[in-house]
Amino acid sequence: MIRNPLTLSSIGIAALWLGAVASARCCGGNGAGAGCGAPLSRPAPLAASADPVEKPSGGAASAEPAPDAAPGKPEAKAAEGKGEETLLSSYFAIWKALGKDELKGVPEAKRALVTKLQAALKAAPKALGDAERERRRKILGTAEAAASKLDPSDLKRAREGFGALSRELRKFTEAFPAEADAYVVYCDMAKKSWLQDTPRVLNPYYGTAMATCGSVIHKPASKPAKTDQPLTCH
Repeated sequence: MIRNPLTLSSIGIAALWLGAVASARCCGGNGAGAGCGAPLSRPAPLAASADPVEKPSGGAASAEPAPDAAPGKPEAKAAEGKGEETLLSSYFAIWKALGKDELKGVPEAKRALVTKLQAALKAAPKALGDAERERRRKILGTAEAAASKLDPSDLKRAREGFGALSRELRKFTEAFPAEADAYVVYCDMAKKSWLQDTPRVLNPYYGTAMATCGSVIHKPASKPAKTDQPLTCH
């Protein structure tokens, strides 16, 4: 009997395939050389560390922040709070209010400033000599008197009093910068200067009408200008 060659070929290929599958199952998938009849083995479980872990470039993964450094904690907020209270803090509060054409908070800031100046008069740094102590006493005494006379009930009068106060406190910051240093700003239009805790100009004499009129003529910890130099407002 003559058989179809294509049929024989298909049967042969199927037999080879079934044999290879049986061999693979019998050998546990270990490939040639393991020997037929070897016990069927199961793949070993992956270790926990086998999963890829992304790490920051340059080293191991960073540890979690300490509880007291976490955002929102009281300790973290304390570091973001207001700056330390200084001799000029209340003065700066008055300056900012006048720069916004406001009197809100000025009476309270005035009282606080007078109290601070009176306390400063009673506590001079020990390192000062007699001549410096006397000079300091006179400047602070004049500044305290100017602060006491400042009238917070009217914007115009408050600005006039602020000008006299600024003149005396500028003398103090230039003579004793270790106690109270600040930016000195001069306005050519008003022919007056004042102190700031920031280099960003805010004019307390013209307020919002000419808020940026003025130029910084002295920076903290730098040599102060000897006189008010006329500078162009901008």
